[in-house]
Amino acid sequence: MALKRIKYVSRFAEHLTQADVEAIAEVSQRNNAAREVTGVMASSGRLFYQVLEGPAEVVDALYATIVADPRHTDVLHLRSQSDVATRLFPQWSMHLVNLDDASVLRLAPLRELLTAVVELRELSDRMASSLERALAIELK
Repeated sequence: MALKRIKYVSRFAEHLTQADVEAIAEVSQRNNAAREVTGVMASSGRLFYQVLEGPAEVVDALYATIVADPRHTDVLHLRSQSDVATRLFPQWSMHLVNLDDASVLRLAPLRELLTAVVELRELSDRMASSLERALAIELK
């Protein structure tokens, strides 16, 4: 069976709490196990980073559901890999990592990386908007 892996980042909806994130992870563990999906979800501040892996059609359908879920905003698809030979997270139907856990010092660089990914996306969006405006002015 061909496996697919999808990675994305998103922001929490305003009303979401850490307890809500933990509840999402619990439900995901049960649902993903039944669908043969594995992965990890990391949270920091109001940000999610998630890796999903499993049968391609199942992962695609799950990702479409996530994109439409009002608990996420600003979903940024980072990468998809089709025909994945092995899973990165075979032992977890969904593992939640709270990157804000101050008691685990090794998480600090991961928190910084997640923040940088989101900041780079925002910079990229601003640069693309500036380019569009400049081209629109130039081509008038």
